[in-house]
Amino acid sequence: MDSYELVTRTLRFENPERIPRQLWVLPSAFLRHGEDLVALLRRYPVDINPRSLEIPELTPEWRKGAYVDEWGSVWLNLEDGIAGEVKQPVLQDWSALDRLRPPELSADLAAPAEDVLRRRPDAFAMLVGGQIFERLQYLRGTENLYMDLMDQSAELLRLRDILMDYLRRRVARCIKAPCHGVQFADDWGSQRSLLISPELWRSFFKPCYAELFQMVKQAGKFVFMHSDGCIMDIIEDLIELGVDALNCQVWVMGPEELGRRFRGRITFWGEINRQTTLPQGTPADVRKSVEVMKANLAAPQGGLIAQSEVDRMTPLENIEAVLQPW
Repeated sequence: MDSYELVTRTLRFENPERIPRQLWVLPSAFLRHGEDLVALLRRYPVDINPRSLEIPELTPEWRKGAYVDEWGSVWLNLEDGIAGEVKQPVLQDWSALDRLRPPELSADLAAPAEDVLRRRPDAFAMLVGGQIFERLQYLRGTENLYMDLMDQSAELLRLRDILMDYLRRRVARCIKAPCHGVQFADDWGSQRSLLISPELWRSFFKPCYAELFQMVKQAGKFVFMHSDGCIMDIIEDLIELGVDALNCQVWVMGPEELGRRFRGRITFWGEINRQTTLPQGTPADVRKSVEVMKANLAAPQGGLIAQSEVDRMTPLENIEAVLQPW
């Protein structure tokens, strides 16, 4: 059973031979571990978006210093290999809205999936559909956006329309590409709850996700969603919207409770706790987490992808402990 079949059988609950693997390796992990990490990744091939097995060059968004993103907001990174923060949002004042121009879609938007399938024709290839909540924060600034959401001003609704027009065009390009899934990402949770009320999420954001996800589903591709924090209040909504795989902070919400409520209804797309276990635990702690996730989140027919994220704080032996037990 090749990687593509493993992943699709997992998502469809059709009895895959094993749990498929994926590892998100942040650039800072390569800066710390170098060729030792490359050698480890060669020993444990992944099934989703396998990367080129070499130390990557840092692109501007991962380099120390300031850079301007494709929408015009200014970010600041304090060290190489770590993502920074927006310090000068392009729409800090609504007077700039008339001048806002969405970026042109890259001519090689499909290139990441094409590259994956050129190197590994058996792999499951995925492209990025985009962000809504996080992009609005990058454009307006986080504090401004929270106040905007309370006011529901005409400017905010206009900005949402501009962003949605861009995302429709981006997703339309993704689903024409040779990929099997489209990934969306918005961090909706704090450590304890959603960052806004569930009612506001449902009235303002849910219709946007519904439209974009439907485009992907109608094209016969899978919807993957990433969201950090405690998002328990909207998982039922994400299932309703057709999300096939959810990447969330399992250990913030508790694998037992997640499994009790949602096992067998959605595929859990990771992950081992990267706040405590991965940076501070032992390989034995990591392996124990793997077993807890298997026991609580995997249905007999599928429903669990072995995904984790590692960075410079993750010891090499813990990275191996993430990959080997699955």
